[in-house]
Amino acid sequence: MRNVVQQFKDGAGRSWTIAITCGSLKRIEANAGFDFADISNGKAVEMFSGNHREVMAVLWPLVKVQADSQNITPDMIEESLWGEPLEDAIRALRGALLDFFPPSRRVLVAKLLTKMDEAVTTIFTKAEADILKDIEGQSDTPTGGTSHTDAPESLESIPMDGPSES
Repeated sequence: MRNVVQQFKDGAGRSWTIAITCGSLKRIEANAGFDFADISNGKAVEMFSGNHREVMAVLWPLVKVQADSQNITPDMIEESLWGEPLEDAIRALRGALLDFFPPSRRVLVAKLLTKMDEAVTTIFTKAEADILKDIEGQSDTPTGGTSHTDAPESLESIPMDGPSES
């Protein structure tokens, strides 16, 4: 049997324990506006693969009781999720989602998430190669940078009061 409780630490060093149940899925849907366990809607997959704007909408219903007991607001948690702590929170959400499914469906969901990981890795690898190729291809100065001889002489020529009328 899999562990049905997942844990992560936020950037402030606070530990959080999460578990997805039928009850918490209702709270997540009410807060986030989508069924987190409905893999076919793509929202969970998007969040796991890089659309991190939804993380707190899913996470808050899972940690609210713990946060309330410590007088921690959603903003305080949001401000502590970046980089590795954000990745840890997403990993815990993913593990909790997998733990939610019955064993007969868990294998299929795990395979779907693995395929998604492979696709994201392929996309990022290609993007990185393309960026490096572009950077290397644009080196037209002896130091490896791009020449900026077309740049204005000073910042005075750049309007600083918002969009121009043109």
